[in-house]
Order: sequence, then C-alpha cells, then structure tokens
Amino acid sequence: MAYSILFAPLAPELAAPITARLKVLSNLDIAEHRVPQDGQFTLTLADRPISFRIATLPCRGGEKIVLRLLHQVEQALDLEALGLSSQQLAAFRSALNQPQGLMLVTGPTGSGKTVTLYSALQARNRDEVNILQR
Repeated sequence: MAYSILFAPLAPELAAPITARLKVLSNLDIAEHRVPQDGQFTLTLADRPISFRIATLPCRGGEKIVLRLLHQVEQALDLEALGLSSQQLAAFRSALNQPQGLMLVTGPTGSGKTVTLYSALQARNRDEVNILQR
C-alpha cells in the first residue's frame, strides 16, 4: 500500500538548493533541468540505512521532484520461506547450483525481488563460492 504526504510548496529561495542537494546525493546531473532524471541514494538515520528513489521532471518554473522511501530488507529469508511451490523451489535451487549462467528476477515494485536475491545469495554463501558485492 502506498501513502502520499503532501506538504505546502517550498519557499522559492529553498527550491534550487534543495533540488541541487538531492541531485548530488543521487549522482544526477545538477546542471540538467530539461530532461527527466531518476536516481537513488541512501542515508543513515538513527544507525539505520534509509534508501530513497528520486525522480525529477522538468516543468514550468523549475523541476518537480518526487522522493520515494524504499522498504529496507532487514534480513534474507530461507529459500523455503519465499512462498515458492515445491516444484519452483527445486528448480530455483537447481539454477542456483549451476556453475555458470544468468538468472533474472523480475517483478513490480514491492514484489520481493530484493528479498529473493538476498535469500539466493545467502543460500549460495559457502567457502568455495566467491560472492562479490558492489
């Protein structure tokens, strides 16, 4: 379920510096105001990482910015807890144990892609397997 919170418009003198700061945090081009841009950034508040997605859209009089707070995955699940059928779980485990290949995990926002991937990494995390994190 998504919630929107609307606030009064910012004072005009605050809009440009706040927009620039959000773009810097998101590694967006601060000089580009004519095309939409999308990015993300993470802040640590109260010792917890909070991730945001940002979308900018050019409009008359400046840019419109939409920020979305992303759900943080606290921990990976056991593969059995992902809600897969026994046949799906067997196929997923088989794919995870292949020495090479490509696995695509797709779905809409909030459908569990990140939890699925973290769970898959946890299932593969053994001494003889190298997992690189960017």
